[in-house]
Amino acid sequence: MKHPASIMIWGCVSSYGRGALVILEKNVRMNSKIYTDMLETKLKTFMGIHQCTSFMQDSAPCHVARSSLEWFRKNAIELLEWPGNSPDCNPIENIWTILKKRVSLRRPTSIAELKEAIKSVWDTEITDELCKACVNSMPKRLEAIIKAHGGPTKY
Repeated sequence: MKHPASIMIWGCVSSYGRGALVILEKNVRMNSKIYTDMLETKLKTFMGIHQCTSFMQDSAPCHVARSSLEWFRKNAIELLEWPGNSPDCNPIENIWTILKKRVSLRRPTSIAELKEAIKSVWDTEITDELCKACVNSMPKRLEAIIKAHGGPTKY
């Protein structure tokens, strides 16, 4: 998720709940080195706790860099193949939308307030139940995509 103030965040969810949230410093751009370091310290722990073996990501350059793909291979994590521009298919896109709306209600006026609001909403309002509901809605999402012949859906 990117905010007009130019900060970038990364987070992960599963049907068990939310994982780590990483807020990059202002104007730091994600690259494959930062990404794989983050995967090592944040994602690997989350996946181990929840006994996950597959992961969904989009086709951002740092996600598909050779070193990133090698990290997934080396850690025996299956990457699910999904269309890059299909938020209908990625439950975390719904989580990002909810997070953005709830953070905006707090009306942060500085980068520090924005970061604090993001952390607070992630920790208190992006509940395990919400994550589970988004992930478990996948069969309905896919059904809606098929019914819409690949077009937009309510998701």
